[in-house]
Amino acid sequence: MARTMLLLVWGVVITAAAYLYFSQLYSRFSRHGVKNLPTLPLMGNMTRLMLRKEHMAEDIYRLYMAFPNERFVGKFEFTNPQLLIRDIELVKQITIKDVEHFLDRRTLIDEKADPLFGRILPAFTSSKMKLMLPLIVEVGEQMNKALKTKIENSGDLTTRYANDVIASCAFGLKVDSHTDVDNSFYATGKKTFNFNFKMLLMFFGFVAVPKLMNLFKISLFSEESKSFFRHLVTSTMKDREERNIIRPDMIHLLMEANKVWSQDDLVAQAVLFFLAGFETVSTTMSFLIHELALHPEVQERLVNEIRENEDKNVGKFNYNSIINMTYMDMVCTYLVGGLVFTTARHVYFPEPLKFDPERFSDENKHNINPFSYMPFGMGPRNCIGSRFALCEVKVLAYQLLQHMEVSPCEKTCIPSQLATDTFQLLLKGGHHVTVKRRVL
Repeated sequence: MARTMLLLVWGVVITAAAYLYFSQLYSRFSRHGVKNLPTLPLMGNMTRLMLRKEHMAEDIYRLYMAFPNERFVGKFEFTNPQLLIRDIELVKQITIKDVEHFLDRRTLIDEKADPLFGRILPAFTSSKMKLMLPLIVEVGEQMNKALKTKIENSGDLTTRYANDVIASCAFGLKVDSHTDVDNSFYATGKKTFNFNFKMLLMFFGFVAVPKLMNLFKISLFSEESKSFFRHLVTSTMKDREERNIIRPDMIHLLMEANKVWSQDDLVAQAVLFFLAGFETVSTTMSFLIHELALHPEVQERLVNEIRENEDKNVGKFNYNSIINMTYMDMVCTYLVGGLVFTTARHVYFPEPLKFDPERFSDENKHNINPFSYMPFGMGPRNCIGSRFALCEVKVLAYQLLQHMEVSPCEKTCIPSQLATDTFQLLLKGGHHVTVKRRVL
């Protein structure tokens, strides 16, 4: 009896302590007059995400629209407080005027727990884009050749394209994933950066209990993956030094920086290039192809501009010609912005879910507040790979539509819905379109 009473007392004490702790924790915003949605102990505002009821973009949209008159609102990512900035002028102040007060980037993986992936730093500049363009074009030619040979086997089109661009521009490898479908680079990359629900749980583990994750030295990536990329970078650098090979890619930039960085730092930069340029770019291109399939009038206008560019430049394909294509820029600008939570911008973009490249025409773009459209960030902390990403997307669109026509099929997700079993931006059921050779 005494033991039962003791357990009961301890149960009451622990329950009361937990109640007081969570009450204090989750009242942080209300104590400072910041609006936030109701929370649950430990889960904070993450319940719907963890139950896979909605995508992260939809979760942010729901919070954004819940308090339309607030300059900023609060959110608890489990037990971690976050602020979602709604006011454009406040965004401008944070990213431009007061940027020196917001120096730290969000770090998920402690360097002590993972000496490779925990030390990723931005390294390359966009000034090398013109030199890298031929490498991207070569990958596009491989893709079209494979499509023409066996068009029905065009699965994972954009993923394989992005993979081969990264292999060439970052790691100095010539890979043709459309033909050699099981090559080791593609297989390892796909396995490493496949952000399924298990990876989602690990990701949130680093967010919610980083000390515990680091204590047990849990890493998002396997030792096999880390060894693969480490060996790939170091062996390639060694081979180039011995054979005096110079190639305008990421490996060359890393070799130039070798005097000030450790080997793990150098490998981390190449992996960052893969991480930042593989999934994000392939996702953008997948949505681009999806929207072009659903909007044949946009596709046809883009094809006409491609043909005009071909005639104007006598078939010459270079950096300046593709960057200066007006309608191509309108289409790609819309897609890139549309994938970075533009759904939460009803105030600034009427019908934000509508595929409307005309928003960014010369006649209309002056109506856009610059700080309402910032897919690559803004100010000194903006994404240094933005030009590379946009160029890669434009090259794919150019080369694909030059030879192929895309249209909906039975599996095409109509109306478009985001998958909820991953924090990647993917359509429910996957991306499916019909691809056929274009009649010239």
